[in-house]
Amino acid sequence: MNETTLTSLVALLSLVLVINLFRTRKLRQQAEPTLQPVSKNDPVCGLPSRDVIESAIQTEIAEAKTAFRTELGLIVFIDMDGFKPINDEYGKAAGDNVLQVLAERLTTFVADKAFVSRYCSDEFIVYFPACAVSDMAVPHDLECLQAELSKAIEQDGHEVALTASIGFYRLNETTKSPAMAIQAADIAMGESKRQGGNVITEFSDELHQCYQRELSIKSGLQVALTEGELDIVYQPIVDCETHQIVAAEALVRWHREDGTVPPSEFVPIAEQSRQIVELNQYILRQAICEFATLSGDTRLSVNIPASQLHATDLVGDVKKLLDETGLPSKRLYLELTETELVITSDHVIRQLKGLRDLGVGIALDDFGTGYSNLQYLQNLPVDLIKLDRSFIENISDDEQASPLTNSILAMLNSLGKYLIVEGIENDEQASYLRQFNVDALQGFHFYKPMKLDKLTSHVR
Repeated sequence: MNETTLTSLVALLSLVLVINLFRTRKLRQQAEPTLQPVSKNDPVCGLPSRDVIESAIQTEIAEAKTAFRTELGLIVFIDMDGFKPINDEYGKAAGDNVLQVLAERLTTFVADKAFVSRYCSDEFIVYFPACAVSDMAVPHDLECLQAELSKAIEQDGHEVALTASIGFYRLNETTKSPAMAIQAADIAMGESKRQGGNVITEFSDELHQCYQRELSIKSGLQVALTEGELDIVYQPIVDCETHQIVAAEALVRWHREDGTVPPSEFVPIAEQSRQIVELNQYILRQAICEFATLSGDTRLSVNIPASQLHATDLVGDVKKLLDETGLPSKRLYLELTETELVITSDHVIRQLKGLRDLGVGIALDDFGTGYSNLQYLQNLPVDLIKLDRSFIENISDDEQASPLTNSILAMLNSLGKYLIVEGIENDEQASYLRQFNVDALQGFHFYKPMKLDKLTSHVR
């Protein structure tokens, strides 16, 4: 290589470096929050639309590819826990006022270091570009943000207190688009909600796998409901004295080609959408239709979530099923948890009374895990009470029930309700409960859940 060629090559390389340096500075300037033009597109909070955040994220992704940078921004997804009751109790104007206060707190907290946008309803997204993240202590700064959002807000002479479920995602070399980044933060926020709210969660590959599994279950469950691929099994309930089967609780099972999906996995997923209503309608319909073929007086128990009481005409649905199948109403009772029965509306109370007018029994399930007290029990329209297994699980040869268990059993006896104790796993528990005039027992000590044909052979 001669000297002229070498000089030309050096000059060309220098020009390329200058061009790249200029492009990098230009992209960095475009990513600065203070220099980004802002359009106020949210009519409630006056915040920029999320297009501004998406544009900033896209700019940073492009900059990272061009400048080979590894330090990237941070996207935060915020959902305010407990916002809906504010709209319900104080009205939409009050709800809008709360959103405006929250928006102001967000923008004040981040100052000129980040973009803030309202995603929808009571959800916000915040984007911290790389230049801001370098000065942050994560998650400590997000904990401070969470505390700021959780401060009480004055509303119509009352203090309204909310909490914030937060998810965040660190952009990296695998981030392909703004939509991907926002979705990742949203997935992390969803995990915070699942943990009970007021939690901060960082997105991870494990979370993404869980999310993909959840999507698979949700779509698969819809197919199973449509195609009738769910099985109903029945766990017998026996008389406390004779151990003869007097009733059976309907439970759902789902077997897929890739294995069995336990109810503990697919029921919570269904509860996050209207699928839970469709699922329980399926269980109720299938169980009544099957049980109508079982002769005798054995009663059928079906669990009913609060969503089904609120979203459907349960009285009409049950009456239609009983008329179509010929199952006597006295052979059916529906189970609801304490929380579902205590936190009720006039519509729910009317539904419960309508069911009792049909002759259908109402059972209070998992008693002792919620609002247990004598006064509300006397006022609720219930015929049966199921004591939660946690009160008797320690009863064995060398250990008796606690004084609390004894007191609760004595209290329940005074109500004159039909009393069932669930979770019986040994003979010591069954024998101990006889002294408290318990009516019926349920648990693996007697029977595991079974298909109808097997149940039929046991009750004959």
